[in-house]
Amino acid sequence: MSTFNPHHNAVPIFAAFEQWKQNCLLDGQTLFAVGPRWTSDLLGELHVRFIDSPDETSAVFLEKLKGQLAEASPEAIQLMAELLWVVMLFQSNVTPIKKRENIKQVWSWSGSDFPLSNTLMKDETLGGLGSAGQGFNRYRAEELAWLIRMVKAFHQLPRAQQEEYLSEPWHCAEWLDAQPWGGGRQMRHILLHLLFPGTFERIASPNDKATIISAFKTLALPEVKTWPVIKLDRELLEIRQAEEAAAGSEVDFYTSPWVDRWRLAKAGTEQPSAGKPLLVEEPRNLIFYGPPGTGKTHSLKARLSKYEDSSSTLTDTEWLLSNLVDVVWWQVIFMALYALGGKAKVSQLMDHRYFVAKAKSRSSNNNLRATCWEALQSHTVLDSATVQRDTAARRAPYVFDKDEEGKWFLAGDWKESCAEWIEHAELIKKGPKSSNQQLVKRYEFVTFHQSYSYEDFIEGIRPELSADGQGVIYSVKPGVFKRLCERARLNPQHRYAIFIDEINRGNVAKILGELITLIEVDKRAHYDTEGRLLDGMELTLPYSGEYFGVPRNLDIYGSMNTADRSIALLDAALRRRFQFRELMPDSLVISGAQGDGYIPDGEGGVLNLRALLDTLNRRIAYLLHRDQTIGHAFLSRVNDMEGLRSVLCREVIPLLQEVFYNDWQRIRLIFGDVKAPLEMQIVREFSDLASDIFGELEDDLPESQRYEVCSPGEISPEAIRKIYELLA
Repeated sequence: MSTFNPHHNAVPIFAAFEQWKQNCLLDGQTLFAVGPRWTSDLLGELHVRFIDSPDETSAVFLEKLKGQLAEASPEAIQLMAELLWVVMLFQSNVTPIKKRENIKQVWSWSGSDFPLSNTLMKDETLGGLGSAGQGFNRYRAEELAWLIRMVKAFHQLPRAQQEEYLSEPWHCAEWLDAQPWGGGRQMRHILLHLLFPGTFERIASPNDKATIISAFKTLALPEVKTWPVIKLDRELLEIRQAEEAAAGSEVDFYTSPWVDRWRLAKAGTEQPSAGKPLLVEEPRNLIFYGPPGTGKTHSLKARLSKYEDSSSTLTDTEWLLSNLVDVVWWQVIFMALYALGGKAKVSQLMDHRYFVAKAKSRSSNNNLRATCWEALQSHTVLDSATVQRDTAARRAPYVFDKDEEGKWFLAGDWKESCAEWIEHAELIKKGPKSSNQQLVKRYEFVTFHQSYSYEDFIEGIRPELSADGQGVIYSVKPGVFKRLCERARLNPQHRYAIFIDEINRGNVAKILGELITLIEVDKRAHYDTEGRLLDGMELTLPYSGEYFGVPRNLDIYGSMNTADRSIALLDAALRRRFQFRELMPDSLVISGAQGDGYIPDGEGGVLNLRALLDTLNRRIAYLLHRDQTIGHAFLSRVNDMEGLRSVLCREVIPLLQEVFYNDWQRIRLIFGDVKAPLEMQIVREFSDLASDIFGELEDDLPESQRYEVCSPGEISPEAIRKIYELLA
């Protein structure tokens, strides 16, 4: 039975979990206090504050969690502490002392003392059942999010269906796996074991499950990894039952001799990069929006490092793919031929790992042999005696030739003309652990504009010079997003991202095309490590006719300016496929000269930049709209009076002219100039008589108002100070 655990005392742990199942999961009560806690309302509050408001900073988990729960109700905070208890219950690689410390720390944020005596917090209960690995700790926030979603969805079921799922192991697993958030997380495996230890193994890692099956059933590991997780569970149950029948005793797959059978097999297989688990989180479609200067592009750039790796962390396969991303076929074949000693048959070239890797990234190419021959013949030396291809159809560099035995070899000035690819082949040969480390970027950064098109982003027909250089031919070329999707498809262990600055400046619906369907979370394509589709959706692209899906391990980020109210103009279908995070002016970001928001005014006093920005924005929001306010970025780089004068005259005032449509009277209100003395005004108003301009006229013409903006040197400290300190 799976309840057998030779390493840990499982009895008190399963008893505690049974208490949670009855009191909390079914009845919505509390573990540690009195009254309801595991309710839909409190779970919904945590969903908003924790799942919908992720903290992307580099702070440690509890620091980020404290910030996310800063405005939460005491009951919701206590519920989070109890959720943490459930998430850590299985783990034996975290000590009971550390578990108690974390749970009590979260509980303390509610303002209440933790109950003094509780059997659920004793060492024997918190000892754990097995290691969940370091990745579980690293992605603890995602595991908590999974549990919140699970309990929230479970509470929406009728009571009879709840009881059915808690009594029928396979029905429960099928229900979990059918949820859009159900797959990928280790909590899925942990929860099923805690609920049904006689059916589901004490294994938190789907990779370990696949490796065990591969070893005991003598199956190829890559193939087993493509199976649905419920199939893994059924096969493991069958294996354990057979092993127990043969051994005449209970079996634990982490105990000898059984552990030796599969861990030896596992040691001989290539593992994913250290700290880089298989895809375990939902894709993120997120747009940052707000007024100009609020740090939207900065927020995009701050996330770039999440999608970068040192080459030393890559496996050999990942290293090879990363070095062949932008390499065309003839260059791949050149490097393969060079690696084979400069002479080989076509079949040998096609079996070389460079060619195989490149072929995987071009899944629609069904005639690889023809591709290989085309590349070789197109770059054959012009004086070849064995290749009959018209010399006009060949193109530089001319580096291949064929002997009488049908073997291709490097010819001509290949050392000089292909020095770059010789160096590239040597770099690949050194491997990812070489001393010459590289930064591998798993993202693309683009900016949309009025002429940006579907052909730039997905694919389109592009012109290129013909082989003879005398004409133009047209071929289908992949766009930046399609190329990135191909990389993500072949490397599901890592997350990729596309960053789109000024996403609203292009015709978004036209640029995305069929992506309007494919980017939706529940339509995302899930690929195995061989690039084969496991689930999700693919569509046929109009130009190439290829099947195309957006991988689940690819995130989409965008930024947009709301000064023109363009968020309201986005297609409704597109808007519902993205999450939106508003970035508004934040005066606390302004550091000034000393970090406190003040700068010297040049006359022995100081000016408060934070108060200046807040006052300007309150007035703009009153007269116009909060979307037209001024971002903190305008003043973030100001550290002296000269800089402030320059920003006001050359950036802020032109912006106000635009948003107020040259309504200078309102701009004067913004600067507090209406009742200020002339020498303290930034925008000055003058009245002009018609007679002063035209001379004496028979008809009376009205006075005309004229406005002048001070030059930077004329703006005094008092002219600025009076904006946020009202005149007496």
